[in-house]
Amino acid sequence: MRRAPAFLLCGLLLAAAPARAATRTILVLNAGSQAIFTLRVGHEADAQWSADLLGLTEVIPVGRGRELAIDVDPAVCTYDLLASYRDGRTQEETADLCTLDTVRFGN
Repeated sequence: MRRAPAFLLCGLLLAAAPARAATRTILVLNAGSQAIFTLRVGHEADAQWSADLLGLTEVIPVGRGRELAIDVDPAVCTYDLLASYRDGRTQEETADLCTLDTVRFGN
């Protein structure tokens, strides 16, 4: 029986490994009339939202933006972002985070 070279076996294992998430910097703009108090990200495959990306003490003021580091799975790319405003309203935007650098919220 012939043995396959070790480098060939390693290559096969790497090819079969799932793609790793890449951290992307996304600019989130608030074009609305109220500050964004929370921002969560998720995708259909997960069926759940992330923790609040702004944390307990940060907001995105009206007319301003915030750069956020988001882990993006290149096998998924299309993500939902959920913003909540001071009055309790929420807004959901869908974006291809593999290609877009900016996501805009607001009326």
